Amino acid sequence: MTTHKFDPSGIMFDGHPIERRDAVKLVGYTFDEKMTLSTMIETMAKKARQRLGMLSRLRPLLSDENMKAMYVSFIRPVMEHGSMQFMGADKIHLEKFDKIQRRAMKIGNFKVNSLRVRREANAIGFTLKLLDGDGRGILDSYKPKFINDRHGHETQSSDKGPQLVDRSTVGSLLSFDRSYLGCIHKIWSRLPKSLTLKGLKVGWIKIKKDCKKFITEEKIVELEV
Repeated sequence: MTTHKFDPSGIMFDGHPIERRDAVKLVGYTFDEKMTLSTMIETMAKKARQRLGMLSRLRPLLSDENMKAMYVSFIRPVMEHGSMQFMGADKIHLEKFDKIQRRAMKIGNFKVNSLRVRREANAIGFTLKLLDGDGRGILDSYKPKFINDRHGHETQSSDKGPQLVDRSTVGSLLSFDRSYLGCIHKIWSRLPKSLTLKGLKVGWIKIKKDCKKFITEEKIVELEV
């Protein structure tokens, strides 16, 4: 089968020819031609590595706890900005961030949660806001749906409580399956039934803190529904 690469030459917009580019920056995010997000991730990783050098120079002056505070405040945020946009990127690209964090922990002699579980916790927080109706404009269309019973009610009787609909299909791209829309139902399924039932009862945003703590493997008090 012969494939033909799309050629935009000759296409005009408002009297100006469309120029072909390997990557385009839009509202702070860089989208490469093949939508691998590798260009954006490399740019963010480069900035984080530069700040990691600062952390190394501060090692003789700061305690382990202060080193951790410096990393959490000035380096990790660089690698988490817009994390839901690139969480579907290939592991080979996301590993660049993991290497930086491992290096920072070695330099500072501290431990922090993995960047992966923090991305998942942020995805859960975003989902809870959407479920509570806080999505504005087009964001409201991303509001997840629950698996309903035959009467159209949110299923509460399963061992895991109410579960989200899987939006992936047989023909879905791997990049979609790894993205927020493609994997949020899997992340949600790890939440305890006590939490999801409480969300149905008192409101989703009210369980946001406990849900994010659970996903990042922090201890939370036993919940009563």
